[in-house]
Amino acid sequence: MDKTVYKKEAGKAQLVVEAPQTYPGEYQQTMLMYNEPEGFLPVSECSEGLKRKYYYDVTGHNCLADMVIFARMDGHMIARLMNDLEKALDKTCEYLLDGGRICLDPAYIYYDQKAFSFCYIPFKESDFDWEFRILTDFIAAHADPEDRAAAAMAEKLSDMASAFAVDRGKLREIASWYENDGEEVVSGQAEVLQDAEELEENETDLPWDEWQLNTKPGLFRWP
Repeated sequence: MDKTVYKKEAGKAQLVVEAPQTYPGEYQQTMLMYNEPEGFLPVSECSEGLKRKYYYDVTGHNCLADMVIFARMDGHMIARLMNDLEKALDKTCEYLLDGGRICLDPAYIYYDQKAFSFCYIPFKESDFDWEFRILTDFIAAHADPEDRAAAAMAEKLSDMASAFAVDRGKLREIASWYENDGEEVVSGQAEVLQDAEELEENETDLPWDEWQLNTKPGLFRWP
C-alpha cells in the first residue's frame, strides 16, 4: 500500500485511502458501510470529482506498526492478533466478501485496547498469502525473544507463511491460545509450548538474536 494519509475532522481520526478511477466496488463497499461487520474498521465513501476516497474511522485506535516501537509483542498479543484475523476471515464468508481484500500491512491494522480491526479495501489486488508472509515476518522481527510462547508462535507462523498457503486449521490453533487465556486446553498448544522449550534450549539458534530491534521495552505494556 502507499503511504498512509490521515484526516482529522469533528473529533474523528480517519485513515484515507483513494481508489482507482476504474474500480466500481459497489457491492463490497455497500456491505461494509451498511453492515459494519465485526473485525473491520467502519468506513465511509466520498467522491471528489473523478476521485473516490474511502475514510476508515480509526478514532481511539493505535496502529500496529507504531505500537511495536514501544514494546515487543508477547505471546498473548500475537495470539490475539491471529484470533481477530480468524474472526475477520469468518466474517468475509458470512457477508460474501473476498478475504483477499483484507489488508495485512501492519500500517493498516489497528488496535483499540479490546481487539484488532482490519481495513477491508475492495480494490486491493495484492495476494493474501503474500501479505500474510509479510505480516509474519513483521511478527518475527518484533516478537519478544524472552517470551517462550511468542517465540514459538512466531516460528510456527513463519513456517506456515513460507508455504504461501494459509492453513486455517493451524491459524485456529494459535488463535485458541488467546481464546483460552494461554491455557493448554487444545492439542495444538502442547506442541506450541514444546517448540518454545526447544527454542529456549537452543537460544543461539534464534534468528532474532541477530536483529537490532529499534524498540524500547518497558515503555509500553500490551494489555
